[in-house]
Amino acid sequence: MDRNKEQLCRILRTSCLSSFIHAIQLLEDEFGDLWGEGKDPDAPLTPQEQKMFNKFSNWRKQVLDFGNLQIREGQSRLIVVLGKIYGQK
Repeated sequence: MDRNKEQLCRILRTSCLSSFIHAIQLLEDEFGDLWGEGKDPDAPLTPQEQKMFNKFSNWRKQVLDFGNLQIREGQSRLIVVLGKIYGQK
């Protein structure tokens, strides 16, 4: 049963992370030009692009940190529920 729990937790983690990453990618695709996405890598960012990049980076970190926290909490709850269902601790 432990292997099944681990596999289920891994599947759910991957699915949730994929959702977060996909949403972030969609935002980058739509608004990336605001922070210089697609610009010549050697060209410096304008002050406005740098400001937007900093805001986006902060937002992205918060989304991923909160998402990872929710995944860990969900996995813990799932293990408890599966333990109750299958009579294990």
